[in-house]
Amino acid sequence: MMFLEYAVRGMWYPYLANYLTAARAVHGLGFTSGQTGWVLGFANALGAFTAPIIAGQVADRYLNAEKALAALHCVAAVLLFLNASSMTFTPFFCIMLCFSIAYVPTQSLTSSLALSHLTNREHSFPRVRMWGTIGWIVTSAGFTYIVLRGNDHATNIARIPYAMRAAAILAIGYASYALFVLPATPPRDTSRGPLPSIQAFRLLREPSVLVLMLIAMPIAAIHTAYYLNIGPFLSDVVGIPLKFVGPTLAVAQLSEVLFLFTLGPLLRRFGYRTILTVGAAAQALRFAIFALNPPATLVIVSLSLHGVAFACFFTTAILYIEQVFPANVRHSAQTVFGIVLFGLGPALAGPYSQMFDRFTKQTVAGVIPDFQAIWWTQAAIAAASAIALLIFFHPRAASLEHLAGAEPDSIEPMD
Repeated sequence: MMFLEYAVRGMWYPYLANYLTAARAVHGLGFTSGQTGWVLGFANALGAFTAPIIAGQVADRYLNAEKALAALHCVAAVLLFLNASSMTFTPFFCIMLCFSIAYVPTQSLTSSLALSHLTNREHSFPRVRMWGTIGWIVTSAGFTYIVLRGNDHATNIARIPYAMRAAAILAIGYASYALFVLPATPPRDTSRGPLPSIQAFRLLREPSVLVLMLIAMPIAAIHTAYYLNIGPFLSDVVGIPLKFVGPTLAVAQLSEVLFLFTLGPLLRRFGYRTILTVGAAAQALRFAIFALNPPATLVIVSLSLHGVAFACFFTTAILYIEQVFPANVRHSAQTVFGIVLFGLGPALAGPYSQMFDRFTKQTVAGVIPDFQAIWWTQAAIAAASAIALLIFFHPRAASLEHLAGAEPDSIEPMD
């Protein structure tokens, strides 16, 4: 399940910015950095805002999670096919909005479905989630290396939309797998009380949850902006041929697999606050290295910090939410947290990226964004987030049933 979930998006997302920003003379769409940010940031994030209804309510009350996954991926497949033929900003943006509404809820659903069937979640879930990263590696690296091998740059740019069509076919296969192979995961809440997502929002009264969500917003925004810029940065500044962009980015995903595999023991040894802070600090270090314009070898090596950043912040945050939320609202709790990770944060990447439209450089390849300004800004935001975690985040050991309307349990500090 995890392999297919992230293979669908990994097929096209890491290097779609190369296609969107490339000039029409070389078969790109000629979008500005701001327009690219709106497409891959805001449009790709809208689904997180509708996810509490589409995923949270469906999975908590009405429909088996595996059936919801199948239906949503069928819709996503149709939209990917349509967008592969879009040539101007408005239709591309609108179709991506609709795709986001269908696809983004499935990310929270897969996490909730997996956590529903796992014991010893802190140990098992990261090792399940790492297969999503492996799926991303296989499709993103495989497509660029196999398909984008033309001698002519324009030919390779023109072939990038094929990735969306291939992802659509994969999404249909995933829908069949979800429907016929995944274990039945029926709704867990049949009460007539407040909606689970409303109950989950109530848990923001717990300081540790509120602080984590507030810090997750800028981290998610710069994480999205990383994907908006890393493909053009590698090809236009570092000088890596387009066919090797996917395999080069696999360095980042391979380190992600390693840290996901070891995350459980690391959490038991160092605690949530330390691991979350390490994740934010790794983001800052990676972007600072990019901003220094080092040799290509060092840029490639620094991509391995992506694994530290993703596993130690994003996956650890998901596990913390699972740790403190009561069982009857866990589907919706993960979905509400998904609003931040996949919605509010990435949505900020649109207007945030548009700020950099005024900062450009003239090179032999033409006018390109001022990546040095982008990466230094990213590094500063990540460093501030790491400091905020150290100062304000104080994790809790017990579940927060008392904030969701159940009998109170004792809540003890946990680090």
